[in-house]
Amino acid sequence: MAVAGVATTAGLTVVERRRAFGLLRALGLDASAVHRTVTLECALHQMLGGVLGLALGLPYAWLVVRVVEASAPFIVPVGLSVVFRRDCSA
Repeated sequence: MAVAGVATTAGLTVVERRRAFGLLRALGLDASAVHRTVTLECALHQMLGGVLGLALGLPYAWLVVRVVEASAPFIVPVGLSVVFRRDCSA
Protein backbone atom coordinates (compact mmCIF):
# COMPACT_ATOMS: atom_id res chain seq x y z
CA MET A 1 0.00 0.00 0.00
CA ALA A 2 2.75 2.43 0.90
CA VAL A 3 4.55 1.84 -2.39
CA ALA A 4 1.34 2.49 -4.32
CA GLY A 5 0.75 5.67 -2.33
CA VAL A 6 4.26 6.98 -2.96
CA ALA A 7 4.04 6.08 -6.65
CA THR A 8 0.72 7.90 -6.97
CA THR A 9 2.06 10.95 -5.17
CA ALA A 10 5.17 11.00 -7.34
CA GLY A 11 3.14 10.66 -10.52
CA LEU A 12 0.79 13.47 -9.53
CA THR A 13 3.73 15.65 -8.55
CA VAL A 14 5.31 15.28 -11.95
CA VAL A 15 2.07 15.75 -13.90
CA GLU A 16 0.77 18.71 -11.90
CA ARG A 17 4.09 20.53 -11.68
CA ARG A 18 5.34 19.90 -15.20
CA ARG A 19 5.27 23.61 -16.03
CA ALA A 20 7.16 24.49 -12.85
CA PHE A 21 9.83 21.93 -13.67
CA GLY A 22 10.07 23.40 -17.17
CA LEU A 23 10.57 26.84 -15.67
CA LEU A 24 13.33 25.51 -13.43
CA ARG A 25 14.99 23.94 -16.47
CA ALA A 26 14.70 27.24 -18.35
CA LEU A 27 16.36 29.04 -15.44
CA GLY A 28 19.36 26.73 -15.67
CA LEU A 29 18.60 23.69 -13.50
CA ASP A 30 19.69 20.51 -15.27
CA ALA A 31 17.51 17.42 -15.64
CA SER A 32 19.37 15.43 -12.99
CA ALA A 33 18.78 18.18 -10.41
CA VAL A 34 15.04 18.15 -11.17
CA HIS A 35 15.07 14.36 -10.85
CA ARG A 36 16.85 14.60 -7.49
CA THR A 37 14.29 17.14 -6.30
CA VAL A 38 11.38 14.86 -7.15
CA THR A 39 13.15 11.87 -5.59
CA LEU A 40 13.82 13.81 -2.38
CA GLU A 41 10.19 14.91 -2.18
CA CYS A 42 9.05 11.30 -2.61
CA ALA A 43 11.45 10.13 0.10
CA LEU A 44 10.16 12.79 2.48
CA HIS A 45 6.55 11.79 1.76
CA GLN A 46 7.44 8.16 2.43
CA MET A 47 9.15 8.93 5.74
CA LEU A 48 6.34 11.22 6.87
CA GLY A 49 3.76 8.60 5.95
CA GLY A 50 5.63 5.89 7.83
CA VAL A 51 6.05 7.98 10.96
CA LEU A 52 2.41 9.12 10.92
CA GLY A 53 1.24 5.58 10.19
CA LEU A 54 3.08 4.23 13.21
CA ALA A 55 2.17 7.17 15.42
CA LEU A 56 -1.54 6.77 14.64
CA GLY A 57 -1.75 3.04 13.98
CA LEU A 58 -0.18 1.69 17.15
CA PRO A 59 -2.36 3.63 19.60
CA TYR A 60 -5.50 2.78 17.64
CA ALA A 61 -4.56 -0.89 17.51
CA TRP A 62 -3.92 -0.87 21.26
CA LEU A 63 -7.27 0.85 21.82
CA VAL A 64 -9.13 -1.74 19.73
CA VAL A 65 -7.53 -4.57 21.71
CA ARG A 66 -8.53 -2.87 24.98
CA VAL A 67 -12.11 -2.08 23.87
CA VAL A 68 -12.80 -5.53 22.46
CA GLU A 69 -11.19 -7.05 25.54
CA ALA A 70 -9.57 -9.69 23.40
CA SER A 71 -7.68 -12.40 25.18
CA ALA A 72 -4.83 -12.05 22.67
CA PRO A 73 -1.93 -9.90 23.82
CA PHE A 74 -1.01 -6.68 22.03
CA ILE A 75 2.33 -7.42 20.30
CA VAL A 76 4.19 -5.14 17.90
CA PRO A 77 6.14 -7.28 15.36
CA VAL A 78 9.28 -5.13 15.29
CA GLY A 79 11.46 -7.85 13.77
CA LEU A 80 9.06 -8.42 10.89
CA SER A 81 8.87 -4.67 10.26
CA VAL A 82 12.66 -4.40 10.05
CA VAL A 83 12.90 -7.33 7.63
CA PHE A 84 10.14 -5.90 5.43
CA ARG A 85 11.72 -2.47 5.48
CA ARG A 86 15.10 -3.85 4.45
CA ASP A 87 13.55 -5.75 1.54
CA CYS A 88 11.65 -2.69 0.27
CA SER A 89 14.62 -0.36 0.31
CA ALA A 90 16.75 -2.57 -1.91
